[in-house]
Amino acid sequence: MASVSLPSGKQLLSQGEFAKWWEEQRELREKGLCFFDALRKHLAQLMGLSFRQLGLAGGTATLGPDSPWDNSRPLAAVVRQQMQLSQADYAELLGAADVGHEEKVLEFLDMPCQPDPDDLFTTSALHVAAGRGNLQLVRSLLEAGADKDRDDGGQYFFGDNLRLSMTPLGIAALRGQEQVVECLLGAGADAKKEDDHGKTPLTHAAWNARMTIVPMLLAAGAEFDHNNTDLIGAASYGRTASVRCLLMAKADLDVARPDGGTALACSAGEGHWDAVHVLLAAMSGQEDAETKIRAAAAFVESIDKPAHARRLRLLRGAKVTVRAKLRKLWLKSR
Repeated sequence: MASVSLPSGKQLLSQGEFAKWWEEQRELREKGLCFFDALRKHLAQLMGLSFRQLGLAGGTATLGPDSPWDNSRPLAAVVRQQMQLSQADYAELLGAADVGHEEKVLEFLDMPCQPDPDDLFTTSALHVAAGRGNLQLVRSLLEAGADKDRDDGGQYFFGDNLRLSMTPLGIAALRGQEQVVECLLGAGADAKKEDDHGKTPLTHAAWNARMTIVPMLLAAGAEFDHNNTDLIGAASYGRTASVRCLLMAKADLDVARPDGGTALACSAGEGHWDAVHVLLAAMSGQEDAETKIRAAAAFVESIDKPAHARRLRLLRGAKVTVRAKLRKLWLKSR
């Protein structure tokens, strides 16, 4: 049975260890699949390298995916240094990742090359692949050692004008790329890392109503900033699905703007009654719910929306205050 050593003579796999690994590849053998990448990945894991940095040789012959395998001959593992791509070459790599040209991306990675640019404030191929939801490219880039928590320096565009400095996980969460989020979390991506606006992947997922992604991020240890006002923003704009998602993410119902407006007060003030119903349901069972509803109704009255304030009280069954009754009589007498 073969063994695997470095050119220096250091043994990576003894004959016994190779025999054990060979037996574990029974499924590959039954399918008639190639062992080249499987062995490289196994050796790379032992050495803490990207498997694309490893070449294999049998005697004086360099082996490749199509080379015949003789499991009785010693093999040599050759470590190749990853090269840093020029700016022009990296732009080509980004373009290939953007359009999903997997063959071209793998051609670069097999050089082997550094999967991240040397400029710390430039988008990486992993950012692009994550945003596009290309799971296979994301996996290939992670295998090549791409930085899963890299900040892209505000180079990634969303919509016409918005530029955010985000991690690949943040981009995938914002775009709703569920499989990519799962892959990045499995690779150990930081679920709590903030972008330059202080938003986490959880915030982006919740604001954009990514209902399946929020529980994944929560399970990975993500937490919602209780001073965050995104719930107020979503309620003010009537984004009911986002309100539901933000509540799922543990957004705080009691956070208020400097003028005192809470999510309930702002949604009622703007007449977004679907969002109001969701917020009221979230408040059910709270001992001080009636007090909060009265406070929200008072806020709505203070911004000259008395009809909205009355409707809010009626929705919850809260009694109209004496002050409100007096105001009503005063208005009728005018």
